[in-house]
Amino acid sequence: MRQRQLLFLSINRIFLLLYAPLSVALGVYYLFTGNLLHAFLSVCTLFWIFIPYLLRQAAHMRIGQLLLFFYYVFVLFSYSGGIVLSFCARIPLYDKLIYLLSGFLLCIFASLAFCFFMNQRPKKKNLWFANLFCFCFSIAAVAVWKLFQAAVLFLVLHTSPEPFGIVCDLLACLLGAVGYCCLTALYVYKDIHAYPLYAGEDFAALNIKSTVEVLDSANL
Repeated sequence: MRQRQLLFLSINRIFLLLYAPLSVALGVYYLFTGNLLHAFLSVCTLFWIFIPYLLRQAAHMRIGQLLLFFYYVFVLFSYSGGIVLSFCARIPLYDKLIYLLSGFLLCIFASLAFCFFMNQRPKKKNLWFANLFCFCFSIAAVAVWKLFQAAVLFLVLHTSPEPFGIVCDLLACLLGAVGYCCLTALYVYKDIHAYPLYAGEDFAALNIKSTVEVLDSANL
C-alpha cells in the first residue's frame, strides 16, 4: 500500500503541476477572445481540483492517492473536456462517456460510504450487499442529477429535455456501475484484484481503524 501511495502521489503532483497552469492559461485565452463564460469556467477548474484537500481539512480524513487520481481523471474528462472545452457538443457520444465514468466513480465513492456506515474495511463476505448498495446509489445519484437538469431547462430555458437522451445517459451510468460490480466479481471468484478496488481499500485503511483483535500470548 505504501508503494502504491507514493507512486500515485508522484503522479498526482505531476498532474497538478501541469493541469492547474494550463487551466489558467486556457482561461486567459478565452478572456482575450471575449468568451467570458468559458474563461470563468476555466479558472473554476482550480476549485474542482482542490476540493479533496478542502474536504480533508473539514472532515479530517487522510487522502487515498489512487482514489484522488481517479477523481482527477474524472474532472479532466467531465469538467475540463465536457464543459470548458465543450467536447460534449463537439464529439458524438462524449457525454455518454462522462456518464459511464460517473457510474463507475460513484460506485467507488458509495463503497467508501458503505465502509464508513458499517465501520469496517471492505470484506469479501459482504461484497455483494455492498455492490447492491453501490449500484443503487450510483443510479439514484445520476437520476437525481438528470431531474435537476430537466428542472433547470424547464424553468430557466423553457425547454423540455429529450426523453431518449435521458434514457441513454442513465444506461451509460448503469454500464459504468455494472463494470465496477464485474471487477468485484473477479475479486471474489478469480481473486483478481483491480486498481479501482485498491482505491477504496487504501482510503478505508487510512481512515477506518482495523477491527482485528490481537490476542495476548499469555492467555493462550
